[in-house]
Amino acid sequence: MSRQNNTVINTSAEKESSLNLPMSCYLLSAINASGTASAALYNAVVNNALFSKPSLTPITIDASTTASYLQVELDILQDLEIDERMMLMVEHLIAEAKNNLTTTTPFSYDDIKQVWVVSHLPHYTDQQNKNSVREWQQNVQNKLKACFAQPDTLSIRFVTEQALNDIFTLSEPVLLLMVDSFHSPECVAQLKSAHKIQVVDGKPGLVVGEGAICALLVPQSLLAPSHDQNTNVMPLSIESFNPEQKLSLNEQLKQAEVSVEDVFVHVGINDEAWIKTWYQQSHYLVTTNEQHQIKDLKLTMAEQGNFLTLYTPNSIVGYAGAADFFTGLYFAQAWLQFPLHHSKPSASIYVIANHVVSSTEHSLTPSLYRLRQQQIG
Repeated sequence: MSRQNNTVINTSAEKESSLNLPMSCYLLSAINASGTASAALYNAVVNNALFSKPSLTPITIDASTTASYLQVELDILQDLEIDERMMLMVEHLIAEAKNNLTTTTPFSYDDIKQVWVVSHLPHYTDQQNKNSVREWQQNVQNKLKACFAQPDTLSIRFVTEQALNDIFTLSEPVLLLMVDSFHSPECVAQLKSAHKIQVVDGKPGLVVGEGAICALLVPQSLLAPSHDQNTNVMPLSIESFNPEQKLSLNEQLKQAEVSVEDVFVHVGINDEAWIKTWYQQSHYLVTTNEQHQIKDLKLTMAEQGNFLTLYTPNSIVGYAGAADFFTGLYFAQAWLQFPLHHSKPSASIYVIANHVVSSTEHSLTPSLYRLRQQQIG
């Protein structure tokens, strides 16, 4: 029976032992400011093709100052309400995923028993918006059920906050739809309560945006060669180096044995605090390799390129909320398919997630994930 409640996923203690096992991921469809193709996102991020523009609405910085914040909008969705924007993105994801699930993965819709729909919408608290959210969820549920031959056996969970390491506790395939749009005053105010928003000529912060992505997550134990595999299928393998959220970024980097040749994709909070943390935790790579000496941790965003290769898709196409982490994976997959011309063949690619999940939790240890194109059989 489908569940319509707003679920916050939490990792249970009895599943902690499974957290160190890599997870396989098929990225089925995506939407962001660069379009719907991974190659387009790859080129946009590599060339720093910023899509942001000043909003027409200023935001309060402090008690005496207001400024226009930077945002990234999809032109085709302009002038629509938030729930309408997100519904159109969901419809596109489902249409694309319906075809790609059976043509690019060894699974069929009969193999899928769980769907998680992740967005910020259920955070709304006033009654009018609650009614709108319930209507939106019902529409999404109807669209999803139409794809399945046995919809009554499908479990649909509407998730408001996704703990990334929960994906390592899965025991069966899960279809994950992530969609967010931050273009109403309510959404921007909600973001600003927890994060620093990027404003024109201001300090680094979140660039308000929208995006969506659909992924099939599969425990690697279900991808045995005995499974009827399509030989062209090459899922992403996701390996966590901070499964219990206890290690510093420095400890994770050393555990992963990263080098200055590796590529790092950052998703999440991109502000001065994060920049300083990144240099503090990773500068040993540079000093060890006698390439650059870090004399001053007060470095600007522009100076990142002289240190290590660190790409930030959410700064290019806008912070996509629930879709942010998997947008980073989408870029990583493209990098694996079209390696950067200055990257060595031996280089690995990592995604660093630096998220704050609530306005009361401003400090969260960044988590490191290694991505590989997985060979089956």
